[in-house]
Amino acid sequence: MGQEAVAMGVRAAIAAAVETPGGSVSEFCEAAGISRQTYYRLRKRVLEEGPEGLLPRSRRPARSPNRTLVEVEDAVTSHRVV
Repeated sequence: MGQEAVAMGVRAAIAAAVETPGGSVSEFCEAAGISRQTYYRLRKRVLEEGPEGLLPRSRRPARSPNRTLVEVEDAVTSHRVV
């Protein structure tokens, strides 16, 4: 099974654990191979957003302050020899 499939299985288990209180978080995390911090982060997303909160998210930054301006990129690429 691929790493992504395992991750989705863990996420589904967290969703089920959130809906079924009373279990040991430490035992669940040990069995799932995740940290308590990861459990609580994903649990919070499930409670706030529902099952959609467990879908993978982009890790791309919202903005990049050091990015080259589009005007500069266009000027450089227009002078490039092919």
